[in-house]
Amino acid sequence: MTRLSFLSMMALMMYVYPFTAASEPARMSRLEAIDALRDSGQIDEETRGLYLLSLLHAPELLPPAIRQLPMSAPCLTTVALEAARSLATAGPRVRDDARRILGPPPVTAGSIDSTDGYPIRVYYQTEDDLEMAETVLDYAEQSLAAQVDLLGWTPPVGEEEGEPVPRLDVYVVDVPYDASGYCEPLANNGLTSWTDALVRCHINRENEEEYLFETVQHEIHHAIQFSEDAIEFPTAFEMFGVHTMNVLIEDNWEFMLFLPYFQTNPDFPVFWMSRTNPYYHFGSGLFAQFLDERYGASDARLAVQLWQEARQDGDIRVVDWYVESDTPNDPDIFDVLVRVLRDEHETTLEAAVTEFAEWRLLLGSFDDGNHFRQGASWVGGEPTMDVVLDAGELPVTEEPVGSPPMPTGTSYVRVLTDALEGPERLRVAVDLATDTRWAVQVVGIHPPDEATITSVEPVDGHAEAVVPAAGFDSLVLALTNLGTGDIDPASLDYRPADATYTLELLRQPTVTAIEPAAATAGISGLEVTVTAEPLDPDATLDLGPGISVGRVNVLDLRTLTAIIDIAPDAEPGARDVSVTNPGGDPGVLAGGFEVLAAPAPVLDSLDPSELDAGETGVLTLVGSGLLRGATATLGEGIEVTSVDVVDGERAYLNVEVAGDAAPGSRDLVVTNPGGAAATLEEALTVLGDDGGCSCRAAGRRRAAAGTIELLDVLGAL
Repeated sequence: MTRLSFLSMMALMMYVYPFTAASEPARMSRLEAIDALRDSGQIDEETRGLYLLSLLHAPELLPPAIRQLPMSAPCLTTVALEAARSLATAGPRVRDDARRILGPPPVTAGSIDSTDGYPIRVYYQTEDDLEMAETVLDYAEQSLAAQVDLLGWTPPVGEEEGEPVPRLDVYVVDVPYDASGYCEPLANNGLTSWTDALVRCHINRENEEEYLFETVQHEIHHAIQFSEDAIEFPTAFEMFGVHTMNVLIEDNWEFMLFLPYFQTNPDFPVFWMSRTNPYYHFGSGLFAQFLDERYGASDARLAVQLWQEARQDGDIRVVDWYVESDTPNDPDIFDVLVRVLRDEHETTLEAAVTEFAEWRLLLGSFDDGNHFRQGASWVGGEPTMDVVLDAGELPVTEEPVGSPPMPTGTSYVRVLTDALEGPERLRVAVDLATDTRWAVQVVGIHPPDEATITSVEPVDGHAEAVVPAAGFDSLVLALTNLGTGDIDPASLDYRPADATYTLELLRQPTVTAIEPAAATAGISGLEVTVTAEPLDPDATLDLGPGISVGRVNVLDLRTLTAIIDIAPDAEPGARDVSVTNPGGDPGVLAGGFEVLAAPAPVLDSLDPSELDAGETGVLTLVGSGLLRGATATLGEGIEVTSVDVVDGERAYLNVEVAGDAAPGSRDLVVTNPGGAAATLEEALTVLGDDGGCSCRAAGRRRAAAGTIELLDVLGAL
């Protein structure tokens, strides 16, 4: 059996002006006193439920010690929900007591009916309330026209003599504790196949005129929600209700009234009804606003789609003030949201919650013009920071988050950086509970310029990043708890998850090692590993003249690798290892790398080993230790015009033998860059002149001539 404590909304959906500021110091309230009695064993759970109902409808039944305590202006919906939870398993005697506390429908002096549009009947308590009833009727007609005709919501259905009637009844009567109003489910709607309820609305006859329009709109919307799905999550009623009113009503005061309550506890789950922060779930309309602006058309129709697709066939029963059903709430509205995000936007609820952590930050005085359309006007609605640090207070090391986030909640750590002028960068390192998933963002804020968002993927509970610090008013670290599995408000483990953070400003890295620490001149493609801390992802490496540094790969905040080439003629000796973070001064390891002089090559053979005087040729040198840039000589009368080193074991020598070169053997001398040389004795023999034409040369000329003649013949065929 589905018995949604939510559906206790007999006192359900009571809507109260929060006369006490969210920041006002707390004093024990009636609700807290009742809980203290239960927790100490002085009353049982069922008695607690009766006490809570008495808070709503019969405070004179409470013990005097409780009556004298303040109500602390709690959300009466929350009180009703707590009562439902306590009385969910109550026996007949307790239920009879509950009926006596709730009492019959209000006694009224008369009623007025709408003349066109959707049928509405407004009852008024005394003749003095007639004028107000007429105003309420006008507002109710406007509300239904906008929500049903314009947005496409299902119109609410009322009850008369136990039967469904296509009319909404609204009572202008006394409502307890200065609540503005509430919506009451009455019975199953037998005219439909889904789990909706017949309803009526109550509007406090003491409402002030300036608040009346929004109050009527709000309660009419709850009546509509009951007509779509009476067993939906309680948080969904207020979340989407406040958002819808914000779309329909220009300069909607209730949105800004409730927003600070939600933003006071960003570490709470987005889908949450808090007893310590009684208006939190009203302010959660900000999340619905985000969904509409980010994935909808900013017209509240996304809420209609979610509610209507979340309906399930079945019946409900209203039993002694709460709704119960044999039909599970499946799909619930958040199941539908997951499907819409996946199928229509190719994203996930986890990704949406992560992005919402960014949107809810960048509003009010932090607004950058790229998120909520009206965000700049919501000054005072900025989220509460877990801590605010001045840049001069850094570094902080492994500091625990003061209010660790619950699933879908976010904890914010703000660093004031507006006074920084230099090339500073901020190193952020976080260690996170490994039994949950996380989203880590670093947000650079400088309104009205667009914020800079850096997302960091945690690995094994650890995440690190280096971001520019100068040029922003502040940098905010956002840690969002994404829960242990798929986000499902029906099964979330709402326990907070611990996290610690380390923050430090970086100006230059400290270089401690390079491996290998030495290499020979002329080497190329050598990978070196440098240890330095802290490292920026765009850090650079310099090893002085004659050494070119190719691709640099920063592996983490302490290690980089690079591919280097050392020129053959690079000066041997010690070199400084210099690492520079962008915009900062270099960190230097003096003399940390040494260029070694190239060793002498080993020469094995030269082919051909004979040339005629006056001949030009290409000789192949075989050996080892041959370096690019090497030079060669073959003695008097022979010019080596170039040496092309293919690899360390082979080179080509282009030579020209003078016509008057003396016959005989020549030694080959090859010198590597740096001056180390080797000699291959009698490597080449110059052949003598035979009437100006040696046999070897003549043979080569005849072979060449024969080749030409053969080509001529082939060309003629």
